Amino acid sequence: MTEFNYYAMQWYGRTSAEQREHCLRWYVEPAARLIFRAVPEAQSVVLAISQYWCDEANDATHLSLYASPERAPQWPKLLDTALFDGETYERNAVSENIHTVTGGGFGDSNYGNIVAFGSQCRKDCHQEMSTKEAYRPWAVVRRTAEDDCETKVVGKTLQRGFEDNFNVGFSRIGEGEAEDFYEGPGPRLQDLSRETLRAYMQRGEAARRIRALEDELRKLVTEMTMADSAAALLRMYEELSEAIAEANAALEASEMTR
Repeated sequence: MTEFNYYAMQWYGRTSAEQREHCLRWYVEPAARLIFRAVPEAQSVVLAISQYWCDEANDATHLSLYASPERAPQWPKLLDTALFDGETYERNAVSENIHTVTGGGFGDSNYGNIVAFGSQCRKDCHQEMSTKEAYRPWAVVRRTAEDDCETKVVGKTLQRGFEDNFNVGFSRIGEGEAEDFYEGPGPRLQDLSRETLRAYMQRGEAARRIRALEDELRKLVTEMTMADSAAALLRMYEELSEAIAEANAALEASEMTR
C-alpha cells in the first residue's frame, strides 16, 4: 500500500457537477455517517466552501466540514454552535472521523477544488476575511434513521466562468506573461488549438524526464564507487544534455503557439 498523498485526492467526473457529486457521495456523506455513529448529538454536517486569495493564488478554493447539533443550522450562527467549536485540526470525535475518510486533506485547493467548486463560490474574497465573510454553506447532510444520512445542496452557481473549466490553478495554460496568472479562470481547453495543447504536453513530458534523471543522478552520486564513477557520470551527462535540449525545443514550440 502506498503512502497517502494529499494531492492525490481529486474529484472525478467529466463536468464540474459530476465532480461535486463525487465529493458528496464518496467523501462528505461517508464522513457524516461516521460522525453520526460516533457523536450522538450531531444532527447535521455542513460543507462550506470559499474561493479566496491565499498567498500564491487568487483562485484557490477551500472546503470545510462542520458538525452541528441542529438539523437546520443557520449560517453564520453555525460557526458559534458547531460541535467542538468547528475545530477539525485538533483531535476530537468529529475530526477523527473526517480524517478516516479524507486522510487529513480535503481535495486540492489549487486545482481540483477549483474545477469542482470554484463556480459555486463568491468572488473577490481574500485570506484576511473571516470565515463568516468568506465562506458560504454549499450542502447540508442530515441524520436519518440508523445513523444514515440525506443531503440537500443549498449552494448555487455564482461564477459561470469556472463551471466545467479544467484550465485553472497551477496547471493553467495559454496565458500571456503580462496577465495575472491567478486572477480568474483561464480559457477553456476546447478553445485552445491542438498545437498549443501538444506543445504544453511536450513541455510537461520534458520536465518529467529531467526530474527522473535528477533523481537517478542523486542516487548514483550517493552509491557509486571509484571503479564505475567515470563511466556512470559520463552516461548521466549525455542523458541530461539530451533531456535539456528536448526541454528547450518544447519551450520554443510552446512560445511559438501563443
